[in-house]
Amino acid sequence: MPDLSFFGSRERNLRARARGRVLDLGHRDRDGTRVDLEELVRAAATFDSIVSIFQLSSSRHPLREARYIEQLIADDGEFLFLEATATPGLIGSLQRTVGPPSYDIPALLREAGMCMSDCDRITVANPLRPRMYVEGAAFRALQPTRTDTEMSET
Repeated sequence: MPDLSFFGSRERNLRARARGRVLDLGHRDRDGTRVDLEELVRAAATFDSIVSIFQLSSSRHPLREARYIEQLIADDGEFLFLEATATPGLIGSLQRTVGPPSYDIPALLREAGMCMSDCDRITVANPLRPRMYVEGAAFRALQPTRTDTEMSET
């Protein structure tokens, strides 16, 4: 079991970095409803900071949500995250075949059009299965990412 005080202090530090208009992806309405990112995109909302503490990694559609997040970040805003992430390499591939779904959060953010200004990987030893987490900040890429289709046309 990870040391919750360790993650608690990291969460507090991330939240303290948030500035301006802030969207907390973990916020729930009084009826328990989660933030609807698609609705916010349709409303053309923007935020100076978006905070995700174990929200993106627990999503059923993390890439879609990462793309919404990229659209919601103001031009000079940032996405602050603390997420469970896939272990890279062969070991990670083996873990994903036998364990619960696990996503490579930094790769998802890059695919959604974001760049990371900092990214720390945290490994928590567990006798049954080591777990990896990632903490950092991302921002909108200055140039949109090129899709595979666009790359094949050049």
